[in-house]
Amino acid sequence: MRNHIVGQVVESNVNLHLADADPLRARLMVFARFCVARIAREIGGAEAWEVSYDRRDASTVAQVRARMGDEVLVGRGTHVDPTLAIWDAMCRIEQRLREARPRLSRRLGPPIA
Repeated sequence: MRNHIVGQVVESNVNLHLADADPLRARLMVFARFCVARIAREIGGAEAWEVSYDRRDASTVAQVRARMGDEVLVGRGTHVDPTLAIWDAMCRIEQRLREARPRLSRRLGPPIA
């Protein structure tokens, strides 16, 4: 089963939408929103974020995509627990954003104070 949590980041405002009221998805949405807001505060936000996860047998694969203009950065994570899979993916994309920040600084704007 593949699940998508899609959102936009405008300054510190993160809007993530869910298709249904599944309690696990709701908790994961809150966690993803927290992670995106923290990254935006520390290193600057992206224009759009997409967080998805896919539960497979005994593990969960998560993917986080951040779009900045015409460039899309991707982080992936795997873990038994969906929250930790998202955490792993967030850590990976955060590192990619830090590495890309000097190159993309004119497009991203300053970190949120």
